[in-house]
Amino acid sequence: MNVGTMPVGQLIALSLQKPAEAARHVIDLRTPREVLWTLLVLACALNAMLFWVSSALTQPPPPEFSETGLALPAFLSSPLLVFVFSAGGMVLMIHLLHWVGTVMGGTGSLGDMLSAFVWMQALRLVAQAGAVILLIVSPPVASLYGLVVAVVSLWITVNFINQGANLGSNLKTIGLLLIVMFGFIFGLSLFLAVTGLATMGL
Repeated sequence: MNVGTMPVGQLIALSLQKPAEAARHVIDLRTPREVLWTLLVLACALNAMLFWVSSALTQPPPPEFSETGLALPAFLSSPLLVFVFSAGGMVLMIHLLHWVGTVMGGTGSLGDMLSAFVWMQALRLVAQAGAVILLIVSPPVASLYGLVVAVVSLWITVNFINQGANLGSNLKTIGLLLIVMFGFIFGLSLFLAVTGLATMGL
């Protein structure tokens, strides 16, 4: 299977070695926006299913964690709700990154940012599938794998968003991410407080 003129496996390897170049390749495909939105929804649905499977394979937290309020929110046990919150948050994040990136001088289009996010979600799907397999084979190795994936994902995300926003600087992209993340968290907290959803364990 190919992504444009490049085999999928080669593009995955390029995303790990030279993420900026991989992002440019994905963006330059100029995939129709309606196709990209469909692929994003599909990726979010598959990621939600894998998240649910990995949660089911993980041992429940010790009683003391529940007593201190460190247990996971109840809604995370439903793959449908995980999908709804994941897809909704993803759509909002894409628009916020595009809008704020434009204010910061970026020249990338919404389609560019969407293309970058679709491929990042595909990479996340591959990473989560690997995590599920390792959870079955060796949970300790799966924990180490998760740490490595988190670090690599951060590097890939910065490069992909830089290309999606076309800011021309990874440092400016980190600033963009911080602004959008703080704004997103504040807005979500305010929404949950106003609607009363916070009392439902969200």
